Amino acid sequence: MARLGDGELVKRSRAGDDCALEVLFERHEAPLFHFLLGILRDHHQAEDALQETFIKAVENGADVQPDKFRSWLFTVAYREALQIKRKQKRRPVCPLDAAGDNPDDHAAPMTSLCPPNMRGWCGNCSNCCRRLNARRSALASTKENGSGKSLPPRAVR
Repeated sequence: MARLGDGELVKRSRAGDDCALEVLFERHEAPLFHFLLGILRDHHQAEDALQETFIKAVENGADVQPDKFRSWLFTVAYREALQIKRKQKRRPVCPLDAAGDNPDDHAAPMTSLCPPNMRGWCGNCSNCCRRLNARRSALASTKENGSGKSLPPRAVR
């Protein structure tokens, strides 16, 4: 069955042959994945887009001309990748992710760098805050202004 063309396999899958659908997916899985990986540059996102592409192929594949199946599949995959990229652009980025490694860059209170409405977006805010608070404490303990007291935190530039 692997020697049959996409058109014949699509016709057989429409007739209820699950093996034909499986052969189609096996045939196009690797090329689609590499195509999506090239667009998204993220292995997990490419896997998600591939899965959504195959779901749409099962749901809507009956409406596709058999000899156009491959190009239709790549079009669906491309649209899935664009949709993932659009979602990524709309998602706010935690300000801690964009900050540099210099502890002086994080001298403002953590609540101002990572406001409550954005906590959890990067999925790592609590770890970032703990790490940065520790670095800021270490820095503050090394900088003394002569009176034995730590310097107050500087405002973010």
